[in-house]
Amino acid sequence: MNITTIIFDLNETVVSLKLEDSTNRYLEQIGVQKLTLWKAVGVHWPGFETGQFGQEELLNRAFTDLHLDCSLVPLALEFIYDDIILVEGIEEILASLHGRYRLLMLAGDGEDFLNKKLEKFNLRHYFEKIYCTCYEGLRKFDAQIFQNLLTEEQLNPSECLYVDDRVEFVHNALDTGMNSISFLNVEQLKRELQKFAIFV
Repeated sequence: MNITTIIFDLNETVVSLKLEDSTNRYLEQIGVQKLTLWKAVGVHWPGFETGQFGQEELLNRAFTDLHLDCSLVPLALEFIYDDIILVEGIEEILASLHGRYRLLMLAGDGEDFLNKKLEKFNLRHYFEKIYCTCYEGLRKFDAQIFQNLLTEEQLNPSECLYVDDRVEFVHNALDTGMNSISFLNVEQLKRELQKFAIFV
């Protein structure tokens, strides 16, 4: 088995969001607990993730559901962007793999959030090409998005390795013939990579 291309998920694999709100700024300045806001956002996420509308509309819909003041949407977006963090230790892995393997990304996100996450940590430096649900109009629950990537890049699936924290997406990648790793944390990822003779 000769892996030439490694395809990474974005959310909860490369970047994450701080879920705690130790300063209570969401509640004090927006009027709702952070987790409550994210649950409301999740209701409308499929449309955002497939490019049907942008971040302001996403937050406006969540704010409306929660009976919040929509004039505070820009403030909420500032808070959200502040909360974006790198998964601990992942940059070491990307830096080690970069140049030795072809790195691609298949993200499940809206365009606004995708670009902010990529820019905040200069992630485009590591990835030759970025694929995203918002550009494809498909969520990763649909295995066709994985097949589309393989076709577009003219890749042999047996030479590809897909890394994602969502088991269902890992299974969809496997169904296309790709090798896959279900991501839990960086140390586990290093161990799994070694099974493919990939050493960090």
